[in-house]
Amino acid sequence: MPHELLLFAQLPNSRLEQLLNIVAGIAGAQPQRVIERHVVYRPQRDPLQRQYAVGASQNVQTTQRATSREQLSKDMFYWQTVKELDDADFGPAASTEHAPKEKANPDAERKGWAIQFQDIPEAGQRPVTTRWVQTTDVVAGDPHAHMKATMYNYVSEYVDEGFQFVHKNATILLHRILRFPNPEQSRDSPLESLPPFKDLEPLDKSGAYVVQVSIKIQDNYKPETREKAQAELLALKGTLKGVIDLEPAERLALDTRVKARPG
Repeated sequence: MPHELLLFAQLPNSRLEQLLNIVAGIAGAQPQRVIERHVVYRPQRDPLQRQYAVGASQNVQTTQRATSREQLSKDMFYWQTVKELDDADFGPAASTEHAPKEKANPDAERKGWAIQFQDIPEAGQRPVTTRWVQTTDVVAGDPHAHMKATMYNYVSEYVDEGFQFVHKNATILLHRILRFPNPEQSRDSPLESLPPFKDLEPLDKSGAYVVQVSIKIQDNYKPETREKAQAELLALKGTLKGVIDLEPAERLALDTRVKARPG
């Protein structure tokens, strides 16, 4: 099963350009602009009580089977649908004037929607954060209709924007969460059209970024695979020492479980 090994650091907005230049020198490449739309869902009921709508999701095609229900039967988890965006996907007044001038690669292949699951990280004192992840591409159909058909309800949505580098096997992401205007407005489905980019507000009012360094491995049960990925992350941590302090995250800060409703 695919797993992800990660390290994190906080970055004040005032140091963004400095770190972009430093990491560009390490990676030997300029950053790629990344803008993603994330739509969050939660299961309607406890897993053992849920009944799936038979045949209701047949209009949605995916590139791989969904996670087996047995693996997730002990807890409820938030899931997300995710889609890459660019400036043209936002409202007519869209602008990124407050962000650095780097742009997404116009030759890069745009991806469609994907369904994403991220498990709560493994417990215990570890030098890096490790969690099980699964991403399933939606190649046809409406992802919201699919989530409704599999008994998941819309919760909220946000935009994740930032800058990404690839260095050897590691992905270095400097990113922050942006909220849509009027987040308190109640809805039961995603927005049909997006507001102007300039109207989005950072969740962190200071505008700070999170630095996330990650490596994905396909077989977490092979010690040599895991150890090699961990060693590469720790080597990159050493390279950036004195610039940023990369550390594993607090486990509960990345908890994707849904608290069961009383009764």
